[in-house]
Amino acid sequence: MVLFGASSGAVPPLDLMRLSTMGSLYVTRPTMKDYTATREELQMRAGDVLGWGARRPPETAHGA
Repeated sequence: MVLFGASSGAVPPLDLMRLSTMGSLYVTRPTMKDYTATREELQMRAGDVLGWGARRPPETAHGA
């Protein structure tokens, strides 16, 4: 399980011991500092993401 942000509020309590009964599962809470070593790298990665969005707008799903 990976938690990216918490814009909808705090994550409810999770029984970590239950994961041990389900195999090799783990919980992680990545942050930007774990994936970018320098400000320049952060700017490069942000430029990539924003560039993808500019070239191809997000698709939306329409339900019936």
